[in-house]
Amino acid sequence: MKLLLFDQNLSPRLVSCLADIYPGSVHLDGIGLATTPDREVWDYARQHDYIIVTKDADVVLCDLNPLVATEQAGIRPVVILQYAIMS
Repeated sequence: MKLLLFDQNLSPRLVSCLADIYPGSVHLDGIGLATTPDREVWDYARQHDYIIVTKDADVVLCDLNPLVATEQAGIRPVVILQYAIMS
C-alpha cells in the first residue's frame, strides 16, 4: 500500500483521520519538513515511496514517481482521496 504525504497546505489532522485506511501516512509538519522546498519534498517522497497530496498547482510535475494528487483541472485532493479509498 502506498503511503500519503500531506503537503503544508493541508490540515495535519488528515493523518489521524485516515490512519485506519492509510496507516503510516504523514504530514510535512510531523516529519520536520514544513518549510522544505518542493523539490526536496518530491525527493523525500520518492525515497520513501509516498504519494504527495497537495493543493499546490505549482508542484513539480516533471516526473510521475511519486504520484502527485493535486487540484489541477479543478480536482480537489479530497476527491482524489475518496476515489483512492473506494478503489
